[in-house]
Formats: sequence, structure tokens, C-alpha cells
Amino acid sequence: MNTSPRIGTFQRLLLTIPALVVLAAAEAAGDGTPPDGEAAFHEAEQYTVRVRTSIRLPFEPEKQGTFDGAGFLVNSERGWILTNAHVVGRSPSTMQVAFKDRDYRLATKLYVDPMLDLAVLAVEPSDIPSTTTAAKLDCQETPAVGHPVGAYGHPWGLAFTGTRGIVSGVADQKSTEMLQTDAPINRGNSGGPLISFVSRAVVGVNTASRKDSQNLNFAVSSKYACRILELLQAGKDPSPPDINAIFFSVDQGQKQLKVAKSWNLVDLRPGDILKGVIGSDEPVSTYTQLAHALRGRLDDVTLLVERAGSEHIVLGRFPAMKDVLSKRGVYVSGALIEYLELSDPDIAKLYGLNVSYVEKGSTAEVHDLQQHDQIMTLNGRPLTDLDDLWRVLRHAKNEGGTARVTLRRFADSATGLFFEYIEHEIPLEEIRFVSQKELDARVSVSR
Repeated sequence: MNTSPRIGTFQRLLLTIPALVVLAAAEAAGDGTPPDGEAAFHEAEQYTVRVRTSIRLPFEPEKQGTFDGAGFLVNSERGWILTNAHVVGRSPSTMQVAFKDRDYRLATKLYVDPMLDLAVLAVEPSDIPSTTTAAKLDCQETPAVGHPVGAYGHPWGLAFTGTRGIVSGVADQKSTEMLQTDAPINRGNSGGPLISFVSRAVVGVNTASRKDSQNLNFAVSSKYACRILELLQAGKDPSPPDINAIFFSVDQGQKQLKVAKSWNLVDLRPGDILKGVIGSDEPVSTYTQLAHALRGRLDDVTLLVERAGSEHIVLGRFPAMKDVLSKRGVYVSGALIEYLELSDPDIAKLYGLNVSYVEKGSTAEVHDLQQHDQIMTLNGRPLTDLDDLWRVLRHAKNEGGTARVTLRRFADSATGLFFEYIEHEIPLEEIRFVSQKELDARVSVSR
């Protein structure tokens, strides 16, 4: 007699499921290729780097400190690494990068974009591991909603790790268009690659997450980075245009550039709707798209606009946005002073020489200089720019070692006044210019 238990149809089906799963996995990897995102993350492990940045004297709105992020190799021959601007800072900073299982090496800023959160670093090509191949960038297509992707980097110090998700859409947040993804992006991921699990190409640069929402993360699209890299390699200025125009805000989901106000060299008028850039087939329904279409062609601009219901051709030129790496300030007695130049003529006259940062415990802090204070006069003399400030400070230090400073400060709203005015006598100690060039020279001497 057969005493073994009887097995029904349902039980037999359950027993076959593990075998089916193993068979499916074997078929998926039958060509020797790792399944799904494994191959993409394996490649990313080779071209991704850790980035460590130190900022001692920050321009507004950045902070003093040491920061960690990610980046990835985009040109092996030149030693170029792509990352976020906020990872390396728009203030003078020192940077180090490290490939996996390698020590940190000094890097220099080659380009920092004044609009998009992108930067290009340069390292010595000899510091790149011989087995490392630069990342492949997708410079053409915006991935469709649902496209599978992975974010790679060093979240919360967990080095060379990946997360996965999909492309959720394209978001136009605060005049910057970015890819939206539910692939988790955390502190330390910034500057790392967002990788397509289909093509294994980098489709974005991990940038930000919204902390009060679940799985709402953003990356700068690779196509915008590609244009910057293309122009840099050709020896051209990749700076975006200084549009000198304000566009109407539109409801979320709508995309349209309608001029509210303009004060530029191009004849844009209130009510004009930008339809295109002649010579480019790029769409221009967002500010980021417009800047992208104009990069590298600022001196000879031809725009198609809709004006009063009909199409018009508008000719002219746009100046480039100010070079981030040329920005400088004057350091005096623990305070960093910059020339804050705003483009909107209605409020530009409210600014000028502005206290950007005050070191804790410094003479400047003791004598009540505060961030956002505006320097109006020095020893009774109005000041025009940073060079004028530096000359007057040097003269005052040589003459008596102190300076009488008149400050304009935003007033407490309870007073009903917009500004209050303050006068201080401040001892003058170290006085020098602060810039990325000056800091790079110091680092070079110390090496």
C-alpha cells in the first residue's frame, strides 16, 4: 500500500513556482549580462567619485563648512568630472575627489554654472584608475514617465551605493526644469548619476529631494549638461544668457514664457510669448529650455515671438550671466564684503556693497557687523565698488588703523521703517581680496 500523502493540483503548482523563478532568472541572464540594474550599477561604481568640499568664507547664501557629495567622470583624457554646483560651492572652495578604493586627490573648478545646479571639476588624468571608463551620457532624449532608473552615490556616507525607481515626470521648479524621480536621493547622493536601466546611460545628475514628501526627488537632465560639456570642449563660453526679463508665473502644469517686464538688448515687450529660437529646434516653453537653446549663441539672437496675436521676429544679443569663478569679495577684520548686483532695475539701487559673511568671534562681529548689512560710507566717503572699498580700507589702516563705517540695515518690521542706519568705529586688521583664483593660488603654493 502506498502510504505517502496525496498531493493535489494546487500543491503541485506551488512546488513548481520556485523552479519557474529559477528558470526565468537563468533565461534573463542567459547571455552572461547581469539582470536589471546590476550592470548599470557595476559600471557606475567605476566612474563615480566621492567629492569633499571645504568653504571657509562663503558668499551668500552658502554656509561655511565641509561638505560631501558625489560626481562622475565624463572625460578621461581631460580628467573632467561632472557634479552639482551646490556640492562644490559657488563660493571660493577647495575640493578633493576619490574614486572607489582610492585616496582623495585635489581637484579644481573648471566651470560652475550660474543658473543650473551643475559644475565641472578637473583632476589630473594620471589620478584616474586605468580601468575606469567615463560615463556615457544620454544627450538627446528625456526619459518617459515610468522609465526605470537608478540613483548612485553616497547617501548619508554609505559610499558607492544605489537606489532604484522610475522617472516620474519633468518638473519646472523655481524656473529650473528637472527630471522628477521616485528613486531615493539623499544627502551624499547630490552630484551622482541618475542612470537608465535600459540603456545604462546617465540621464540626469542627482540634485535634490523634497523632505516633506515621500519619494519626490529631482535631477538635472543630462541633455543640459551635455551642451555645457560640448561648448567647453570646443573652447567656447557655455554661460547661460542673462535674459534681463521677468516672465509671468503660470499655473502648475502649464508651460509658457510670457514676458511681464523686460530691460534687455533684445526688443522683448510685455505680453510677448516666446515661441522659439531661430536656428534651434529646441522647445522654449520654460526658462531652462530657453537658456539651453541660447547657450553658445548669445551674440546673434533671433527669437520668434507671438505679439498681439501674430508672430514676429526679434533680433539682438544677450549678455552672459556673470562668471561664478570670477566672483570676488573683500575680507576685512573677519567680515566678507561682496558687491551684490541685482539685475532688476527697480530694486538694484537698494543694494551694492553687502556684508556676505561674518566670522564668529571676529573683530567684525564684536563691532556689530551683521550679514546683509550694506556698506554706505567709509570715513564719510561713499563707495562705488570693491576696488574702491579696498583702496579706502588700505589707506585708513595705514593712517590710523580704524575706520568709521556707516551701515544700512533692514529694520525690524515693528518700527514701520524699511531701513535703519548705524555707525561704528571698526579696528582694521587683515585686509585682502577673496576669490576662487586667490584661493587656488594659495593651495598651489602650499602643495
